[in-house]
Amino acid sequence: PKVTCLECDVELHSCMSMDHTEVCPEITVSCINSQYGCPLEIKRKHLTSHLAQCPVMIAVVTRGDIIPCIHCSTPICRPLQCDHDIICLEAKVGCTNTLFGCPRKMKRRDINQHLEHCPASIIHCSFQYRRKQLKSNDICFEPTLPDEKFLFNDIDFVKSSG
Repeated sequence: PKVTCLECDVELHSCMSMDHTEVCPEITVSCINSQYGCPLEIKRKHLTSHLAQCPVMIAVVTRGDIIPCIHCSTPICRPLQCDHDIICLEAKVGCTNTLFGCPRKMKRRDINQHLEHCPASIIHCSFQYRRKQLKSNDICFEPTLPDEKFLFNDIDFVKSSG
């Protein structure tokens, strides 16, 4: 079943909702410098622009420990380069459906748009079951498609031999 992200209105398969929260541009996140004293919570899509003005970053600039991000050119503190790479919208990353067979790599900013049409986001099950509650806790599965009769014959065989 498909679900809609409450933050950005992207429609995606329900099994991908947790992965989506890691990249959703509308979710509020803490500044990556929060452990160094920046108290700001901001939407992920504005995080890169905040880093150019972050008080923690400005303090580091005065010490001269700033390097440009290789993806977006945002000035970042050398010790925080790994943290920035995790959120950089210009960094190339694999689709969140890589485990389900999608080979695409794209900029992090394009993932949400890709997920709307990613062929690996839609998983169809060849068997559908209609469950009917019986007395107590017994559950009866009935075939709803013609090909499922073979599966049910196998299930009955396993039940009787078990």
